Amino acid sequence: MTTKELSKKEVENPYIEKLADLGFSKAEALIYVYLLEKGTETGVSKIAVGISMHRQQVYITLPLLVEAGIVEEIKEGKISKYKARPPHRLEHSIRRKMVLAEDLAQELQKVSKIGNEQDFEVLIGEQAFRNYELQKSLNIPRDSSQYIIGVKSDKYLSITKDIQDEYSKNLKDRNIKTYYLGGEEAPEIYDSISYHFERRTLKKLNLRSMSMGISDGRISFYGNVEPISIYTIYSDKIAEDYKQFFMMLWEMASL
Repeated sequence: MTTKELSKKEVENPYIEKLADLGFSKAEALIYVYLLEKGTETGVSKIAVGISMHRQQVYITLPLLVEAGIVEEIKEGKISKYKARPPHRLEHSIRRKMVLAEDLAQELQKVSKIGNEQDFEVLIGEQAFRNYELQKSLNIPRDSSQYIIGVKSDKYLSITKDIQDEYSKNLKDRNIKTYYLGGEEAPEIYDSISYHFERRTLKKLNLRSMSMGISDGRISFYGNVEPISIYTIYSDKIAEDYKQFFMMLWEMASL
């Protein structure tokens, strides 16, 4: 499905963006709303045609909706059809994601045996992601720096396109210096940044789908998967340790 087609579908149905804010991918939201409106058992091919989405993407996305408990799979011999479950099932799905996030935070806390004062925060969903980035740009101490180890992510660009101007203005107003360390394919958004921004390339850097940011006593891990998530540790000691690690990589990288 093209960006143009996706945007048209979103404009036609306001629930797509609202579901995305709850942590569902755009593909998941499109399929669920389509099945909800259809109200009958529907095969993969009809779903793909109905929302102008590639069949392979539909095949990949449907099991996620079934696992979330908001779509039911009905098998007819070797063929499967799918039907939306009632909207109140969304509450169950969201509660399940919250439980999983809390369990993840507890498990990570168990393996973090550093013995320092620290706090944890787990955020899931696109709106939570945008809010976090804007709040960080407003609250970061003036005349300080942030350190980013990132991967090329078209998803990051699509999620933050509406806040990039405000985000950049906040950093400029607060005189924040950004150090960006990435692989050979860095997000295009950084090509146009010149104010207090320095980028280097580490050719063998392979973070797969995870990016990392360090600033003002916090370290954040960004999962560039569906749904997008942020895991943040608030600790001056841990942030300083990761900053030292970052600077070691920085010295190894090329301009």
